[in-house]
Amino acid sequence: HEQSLRLLQVAAKRYDVTVHAYSQANRQGMWIFEPTTRDGISNLMRDMQGGYSRYLNRRYHHRHWLAGENGAPRHEDCEGII
Repeated sequence: HEQSLRLLQVAAKRYDVTVHAYSQANRQGMWIFEPTTRDGISNLMRDMQGGYSRYLNRRYHHRHWLAGENGAPRHEDCEGII
């Protein structure tokens, strides 16, 4: 919860988005935003989602979904992606 609020605060400042209200429950969040630019909310949500995903992966030691058993990329799974 605290991490997601920090991410919200940083992204809102970065993209000049006013946060009028928010609510966070077990698995969901709701926000009332007012952007100053056309892409402000989209950029804010992208950064929040990406940042929170990286936080969870670090916290729970998850590796990249393309990683093999030893952590190395599985090249057959990477074709067309990288």
